[in-house]
Amino acid sequence: MPPRKKSKTQVKQRTRKIKNPPDRRVHFGIVLGAIAALVVACALSFCLFGERVQAVPVPDSRTALLLFQNQKRVQASAPSTQAFWESEMLHLARTRTEEFFARLQQHDTTLFVDVLTVPQYVELPASVQSFVERPQQVTGTVTLDTKGNDLHDQSEKKMIVREQYGNVEMSLVFVDGAAVTSPMSITGRGFLLGSTFYTSTVLSRLTPQPAAITPSAE
Repeated sequence: MPPRKKSKTQVKQRTRKIKNPPDRRVHFGIVLGAIAALVVACALSFCLFGERVQAVPVPDSRTALLLFQNQKRVQASAPSTQAFWESEMLHLARTRTEEFFARLQQHDTTLFVDVLTVPQYVELPASVQSFVERPQQVTGTVTLDTKGNDLHDQSEKKMIVREQYGNVEMSLVFVDGAAVTSPMSITGRGFLLGSTFYTSTVLSRLTPQPAAITPSAE
């Protein structure tokens, strides 16, 4: 039986399908829609969880890291976790103090930005306090220690500050390199490392002591 011939209507429909293939703009629109949906999902995720991510502090210095570790220690409930954070703090405190001494030798006054405040120092465990600086305010007198030194060599004389209250003596170092050549009064702040008080001419004020009045011989 010979094959059946297609009608003119079927031939026209087939020709129309070939001449009008699927519009690519439809596919492009679908892709754009998917991208837009992805962007919206990311934006919603940021709105819902962005605040939670930002709540995690990112320490930008060893001082900030030390305070961050202490916060973790305080928040920990298990003694083993507390001991872990305290051990981490001890290691960091030693490294931090070594860096402080290196900066002191370079007369780097920017280190005062990293000095602990009194509340921050008090919150640290006693084991860590012994390895970090202690913020200090001083009001007293500055004298020169001439023991074993040339009386005419001012550079070899060690400055000693005697507190007005408590009668405590400490070595005095101006990080910016300042020095005194005669007894002075001092009022200011800085920090104590060991038995040495570190400050600068910006943080402490020096004033000459009034000359002692000696009775005139009659």
